[in-house]
Amino acid sequence: MHPSQDNQPPWLFQLLIKLGKPWGLRWVGDKELAVIYQMQRYHDLRGPGFFWITPSIQAVRKIVSLSEDGVTTDFKEILTADGLPLEMTWLLVYKLDPRGLPKMDAQTVTNWSLELKRTIMTEYAQRSMQAVLPKFDAETVCRGKVFQDIEAGFAIEMNGLLNVFGMSLLEGRVLKVIPPPILQYRLEQAAQQGVLTLAAKYPVFQPTEVLRAEAVAEISKVPK
Repeated sequence: MHPSQDNQPPWLFQLLIKLGKPWGLRWVGDKELAVIYQMQRYHDLRGPGFFWITPSIQAVRKIVSLSEDGVTTDFKEILTADGLPLEMTWLLVYKLDPRGLPKMDAQTVTNWSLELKRTIMTEYAQRSMQAVLPKFDAETVCRGKVFQDIEAGFAIEMNGLLNVFGMSLLEGRVLKVIPPPILQYRLEQAAQQGVLTLAAKYPVFQPTEVLRAEAVAEISKVPK
């Protein structure tokens, strides 16, 4: 196994690795781990950077990425404190770092596909949201007044579930909230108009945080 093309070492290091390879010198990028097998059995994790193996009995079986990954997920019919259902779309940024896990657990998670990791994130996000959103009433959420509180509570719930897999939520962000029908007429038109007006002011590469903050401010001006 070799480091990914995005994590190739400088040419001088490549020469050093080539010379040291017969004696077991290996290298992986700063966001990678090498999965070491010994006598055809899982042994441990090495890296990032330079490390040694015993070539006669050990081999690098796989390279595991420590880089962040992102996935969007939709929440449907999550009940709020006042019993009204909300629909939301979130961005979830996470990473997997199996160092520190028990040996058998580390062996398991290093074999997970990207699709499986994203599935786990989505399923645990649903459980976490069902624990957090009922603490807030629907209108307060729709007006964007408690996004930070929801995001903070959601992160605590998620990381409590994920840490047994060596996974962690780095960022969870509200991208969209769809009000329940009883609030939709009053809020949706104002929210949509505010977002469209603000979107025209920013180029597509502008960070979404500014847009969201100003959109929330516009929504909050709608009379109760």
